[in-house]
Parts: sequence; structure tokens; C-alpha cells
Amino acid sequence: MMLAFCDSATANLNVTGSITVMNPYGHFPARLYGLLPFTKFLSVLSFGLLLFWCLRCITLKKQVMNVHKMILVVLGSFFIDEILRLLNITYYNNYGSYSTTIAFTSVLFSVITRTVARCLTMMVVMGLGVTCSSLGNMGWKIAIAAIGYFVFSLWDSLSSIFSTSSSQSSLYLIPSALIDSFIYFSILQSLMKTIEDLKEKKQTSKLEIFLKLRNMIVIMVVFSAIYNGLFSYLIAKKALDSFWKYQWFFNDGIWSVFYFFILSAIVYLWTPNERSVAYAHHVQVATEEQAGGDSVSLQDGELQPRDMLDQVEVKTVDGDSNSLKPMNM
Repeated sequence: MMLAFCDSATANLNVTGSITVMNPYGHFPARLYGLLPFTKFLSVLSFGLLLFWCLRCITLKKQVMNVHKMILVVLGSFFIDEILRLLNITYYNNYGSYSTTIAFTSVLFSVITRTVARCLTMMVVMGLGVTCSSLGNMGWKIAIAAIGYFVFSLWDSLSSIFSTSSSQSSLYLIPSALIDSFIYFSILQSLMKTIEDLKEKKQTSKLEIFLKLRNMIVIMVVFSAIYNGLFSYLIAKKALDSFWKYQWFFNDGIWSVFYFFILSAIVYLWTPNERSVAYAHHVQVATEEQAGGDSVSLQDGELQPRDMLDQVEVKTVDGDSNSLKPMNM
């Protein structure tokens, strides 16, 4: 602010009032402004991923299982979450304050997205859509864990916005962190169990999918640990002060990109195809002999070496032929 005086003898001037300042781009802080175009771009990407999944499910609607529906819910909530986040920061950029309704709705859908994403991950690592078409009683356990996470996570998110005491915010964080740790532990435990079961049953084609999923989770954990450690070190050394324009990406953007790539990987691994339902019930068994001395798998038509034949196990069931009925899909 500049003041001009015509009388050079003027001194000890007292100025009262208020000053409203807005940069040319709006009210959003400069160090966070990059989040606005980034959220727009991510919203377009999430819509494209959702559209692809919807078209795939519509085209192969007879092959759609519960896991595909769950992925649809996750993609839909992720897209809505990005749209609400965009509306929230756009409103602030235009008017200089947050809308209570939009902010609360954005927080709510953000918690919903995290909850359904964890449910999806638990379902996936238990083999839904690959080794089985339903989880039976395990579905109730997942639902209970999801409800618990949703309640405590929403409590934590709202308290971080409205709480004025940092000690109270930490207190609200503890239950959410504990149940989140329990969910992550259950995910890893279920994934290892599924991999071991597939190894014992020599289901090599299905095992390959879960090994890829395991590798993806390992990469995710390693990347998160390295990034958090490096970011904390750079913050302590104040090495990021000169990169203040990209603070939004270091704090929020990188995790949004990370989450989007994880969703994309799950979409790639669990995309429905013409044999999704049959594949979920399929057991990799013996192969038929070919004229050339090789054998062809009854599962996927790929040639298998002769030395794999001694690894095939065929089990019978007790009962007459009337007891053998087709599975209910």
C-alpha cells in the first residue's frame, strides 16, 4: 500500500480501516493455486477411467460379478470426490472462503471413497473375481470393518476442520489410525494366504495375477516409505522453500496421482472379459495330449510342457450323479 502526501510537514499519520487484496488468479494462495488446474485434469482422467469401465461392464454384462460392481462404485466415488474437491477450491478461489455445504460434502465423499477403496482391496486380495465369485460370510466381516473405518475416519476428518486444539485432533486421529492399521494388516494377511493356496493347488495362471498384485502393493509401500522419509528430511532442511509453487503437489498432488495409478492397475488386472464368471470357478486341471507330443491346457489353450503333467491332481466327490449340479452364478 502506498500513501501520497501533499503537505511535507505531515507526520505521525494514523490510518484505520481494512484492506482486501486478491491476486489476479483469485483468492486461492499462490503456493496452492496449482492444485486447481491439477484437480481439473485429474477429474477428466477419472471420468475417462469410469467411462471405460462402464462401457466394458455394459458390453459384457453377463460376465459382471460383485467385484466388478465394487470397482464401479470405487471409480464412481473417486470421480465424484474429485468433482466436489474441484468445486470446493473453485468456490474458495472465487469468494475467499469455503462453502460449509460443499466442504462438508467433499469431506464426506472423500471418506466414502477411502472406505470403499479399502473394501475393494480386501475383496480383491481374498480372490473375489479370480478364485471365487462370492465371499460368503467374509462379506459381513468386511462390511463391519468398513463401517468402523467410515465412522472413525469421518470423525477424524471433521475434527481436523472444526477442532481448535491440536491435542484434540491427535486424540481423534488415534482410533482411525488403529482401525486403518488393522485393515492393512488384514489385506496383507489375506493376500499371502491366497497366494499360498494358489501355489498349493498349482493354479499358475491365477497365481500370476496375485503375484502382480503383491508386487504392486510392495512397490506402493516402499515408495510411500521412501517419499515420506525424503519429504520429511527436505522439510527439516528447508530445502523445498525455493519450490513453493509446487507445495500443493508435494502435499496432496502426488498421493492423488499415486492413488489413480493404483486404481488403473486394478482396472487392468480385473477387467471383465468373455470368461470372467467361468474363470472365477475354474480349476486348472489336466491337459489333453496333442499329436505333436505337447499338451494343451483346458483353461486357456496355451501349450504346456510334458513335464507339467505329473503335477496335475484330480479329485473326485462322493455321491451319485444326481448330486452333481451346476453352480449358482
